[in-house]
Amino acid sequence: MATLGIVEEIYWYPVKSMLGESVRTAEFSGAGIAGDRVGAVRDAARGDFMTGKRVAALMGCTGRPAAEEGGVPEIELPTGDVFAADDPLASKRLSVFLGREVTLWPCDGAPAPSPPQGTPEETEAEWQVRMACPRCVMTTHGFADVPRDPTVMRRLVSEAGGDPGVYASVERGGRVSVGDAVVAID
Repeated sequence: MATLGIVEEIYWYPVKSMLGESVRTAEFSGAGIAGDRVGAVRDAARGDFMTGKRVAALMGCTGRPAAEEGGVPEIELPTGDVFAADDPLASKRLSVFLGREVTLWPCDGAPAPSPPQGTPEETEAEWQVRMACPRCVMTTHGFADVPRDPTVMRRLVSEAGGDPGVYASVERGGRVSVGDAVVAID
């Protein structure tokens, strides 16, 4: 087995195209990280889900873990307004912020799945690499305290051929932590 690197960071994004949070440890299953991308913002007029690629302002919002165990994620707007994803006014608040009618979907209050009972803490996840992971223009938008920078994409192309990562499917779920070794299994 060859060591390919070390896990430097793990990010959890409860709502698609919103900023997420850095976590030290995450549980992986066939569905990915528990609680990751459990919601999306739907454009009422277009009938499709919004992405930061099309609506950069969405990337100014932050998804946060539930305040209580088993609760729903919270959303923080750049204005500092924080509310639960299942708040009856969540869609209205997002609509006002984004300047168009949207609905938050499907954040229905269901808690994120937990790892099965008896899962040993030392269980390591295994993935099957499927293909290179190309990056899109979203990396240049800027968000939070990071300014818009079109050179980011140029650098990703020049240094990594535009594919700075990989898509992989989870072969065996488990816990992954910052500092874990990434190894290739023959």
